[in-house]
Amino acid sequence: NLIVRKLADNPRIVVANHDYLEHAGMPRHPGELAERECLRIAYGGSYRARQIWTFSRGPGEDEAEEKVNVRGRLISNNLDMLLEAALAGQGFALLPAWLVDEHLRARRLMHCFADWRVTPHNGDAIAYAAYLPNRRHSTKVRTLLQFLEARAGRAPG
Repeated sequence: NLIVRKLADNPRIVVANHDYLEHAGMPRHPGELAERECLRIAYGGSYRARQIWTFSRGPGEDEAEEKVNVRGRLISNNLDMLLEAALAGQGFALLPAWLVDEHLRARRLMHCFADWRVTPHNGDAIAYAAYLPNRRHSTKVRTLLQFLEARAGRAPG
């Protein structure tokens, strides 16, 4: 029985190292990732479950949705490890935009499929705060929520 409050959208993007793309080639369509090396995150402690990345774009003439069952030798529950593997040229990674922004600006990583929105297999690309109901009126909880919302770029409310 927790209170869950949305803090912000947490968009994910597909990235890869330039050297890896030079060697493996840039896929032209998201569906090609099914045959490429992808760096996968273990959601909910599941290291064996298949993982589907959902690509969508639109609305408009080119509106489309593509579900890609990705594969890869590396699966981890640690985003920093997946980021380091992507930087080392180990494959394609679906990572939060905030985590890779610095590396994109420094051109250490390339944003693949920039014209598509991508969500992980569980479909959730949102950051939440969860707290106990009896802490709702706590000054500490309110202060933390205000801080997190400000950091997420959303005004408290």
